[in-house]
This record gives sequence, C-alpha cells and structure tokens, in this order.
Amino acid sequence: MPLVTVLMAVKNGEATLNRSVNSILNQKFTDFEFLIIDDYSTDGTNTLLTAINDHRVKILKAPESGLVNALNYGLNQSKGIYIARMDADDISHYNRLELQVNLLNKETDIGVVSGLVKHVPTTGKQQGYATHVRSINTIITPKEHYANRFKDAPLANPSAMFRKSLLKYGNYKNFEGPEDYEFWLRLMQNGVRFKKLEEPVLDWYDYSSRLTRTDSNYSFEAFAKVKAEYFAKWWNTNNRGRSLWIWGYGKDVFNKSKWLSNFEIVIEGYLDIKERPEASRNVNKYSEVNLSKSFILVYVSDREGQKKIKDWFDINDLSPVKDYYFMT
Repeated sequence: MPLVTVLMAVKNGEATLNRSVNSILNQKFTDFEFLIIDDYSTDGTNTLLTAINDHRVKILKAPESGLVNALNYGLNQSKGIYIARMDADDISHYNRLELQVNLLNKETDIGVVSGLVKHVPTTGKQQGYATHVRSINTIITPKEHYANRFKDAPLANPSAMFRKSLLKYGNYKNFEGPEDYEFWLRLMQNGVRFKKLEEPVLDWYDYSSRLTRTDSNYSFEAFAKVKAEYFAKWWNTNNRGRSLWIWGYGKDVFNKSKWLSNFEIVIEGYLDIKERPEASRNVNKYSEVNLSKSFILVYVSDREGQKKIKDWFDINDLSPVKDYYFMT
C-alpha cells in the first residue's frame, strides 16, 4: 500500500505532459502511486501515457468526461493515506513529496499542506496572476489561511497534499463553480487546518488557455457565489447580533455582494471613503460606522486600497475573522 497517491487529470495535454509526469517520477520520495486520469483527450495524450514505463503509474479513464468526474474517479481508486494533487502543465520540485509527507507525519493537526510556488508566465500579459502568486506565497500559517480564505484561494491547487481521511467531508463537488476552491472552503468550514511550507515546491505555469481563464466555472461571478455560500455558513453561527457592512461602492461591488441575499443575509449598508448622498443604497463614510456593533466585508479589489483599509483596521484594533474579512 503506497503512502501517497499522486492524482492528475489531463485533457489534451500532450504539449506539457512529459515534463509534468517526469517531475513526479523523479521525486526523491518514492513511496507513491501515480494515478493519471485521461479525460477523453483527442490529441496525442493517450499515446504519451501508454508509453510510460513505471510500475507506480496507473492510467485510468472515468465513466464520464469532465474534470470533476475524472478527479473523483481517481480519488475513489486511490490507495494512499495522503493525496497529492498535480496538474499536467506544471513541474513539482524534486523534494516536494518528501517535504510534504514529513510535515503531515510530524504535525498531525494539519490536514492540508502546500508550499510556495514559482509563477512561470508564458505570455507577456500575465502580471495579474503573478501578483496573485506573490500574495498566496505570504500565506503560511493555519491562522493566515483561515483569515484569507474569502479573499481568494489561499494556495495553488497542484501544490497541495491532504489526508485522504478528509474525504469524509465529501469528494469534489460537480457544479457550475470552482471545484477546488469549494473543496478547500468546505474543509476549512469543518475546522481542517492548512499550512504552507516556506520553500518552493512547484513551478506553476500560466497559460492563456488554462481553465481558470476560459471556463465559466471559474468566473468572478462563480467565485462570488461560492464565497457567499461559505461566508453565510460562518456568519449564521458567528454574527453575535452584529450588523453587516460592505466596504466598497460601485457596480462590481454590488454584483458580488448581491449573492449574500441568496442565503438570507441582511446587508446593513455600504462603506466608502466619502459620503454619497445621491446613492440609491445606504452608504456611510467608513469612519462613521459603529465598530463595536458591526462586522465588515471588504470588497475593494484595488491592492493599494486594501492596504489602506488594513492599516485603518489595525489602528482601530480590529482583527481578521473577529471583526472583518477581505472578500475580493
């Protein structure tokens, strides 16, 4: 029985598959099985897969097509105590599996471990994702993961390893939304602790064709719905009678925050840097809110604006989770 199952789903990945597969087969840690689920590829992926000559590799195909079907089929076939995610266009560093196994063996209170990732651009117009990578690379401790869970996915999916026992909370959800992010939020909602190794474990390639850029399941709206759902789960048991304020103003903020009403969450109003007497909604200047009776969700996406808001929170002794969440 292998200690680790490395799980990869691939669809039409012939251009990058070999380097990704080899980065796993050449790992320093060797006690693993490598399940590669071919999601009904129509290019030369299958030819490359059948040419792999390593007893640790098992090539599978789910009964139905689709990424979530492929991943869940692999999870159901897995034998490892730990599950390591991998994508067919990235490269795992030589000691990735060893470092993550060592941490999970030692720190039994940690359920999910990832690591720092190196952003590898493939075109000249991917600065936004590079900024995202720099941000998640600052999220290390379980407390930091929990505090930043609604800002964005706090880890790179193909850098993660988790305990298979956590599947008691369910496999990946097949729905019109980001299956990985929903899975991480579900685990956190159930008290699972996340931690990141403070060294690089993955080269994360950024292609214009990646699903997170092209598939509606990973749109801003899809993420906003999932965030609203899991914030509601938290809010229903943690609001302590406080009123909920949204920090931000404008069309994008209104479109994102509207999903909260699907879960019967009442928004007291919106906070802005200035008074807006012409506004159709209840808008207050941020300095006038009663902090002792309020909880604040920050929907401001501008990073400089976020920094100024965080500084204001610190000056007023407000703490993440207790008094506010950033939800961009």
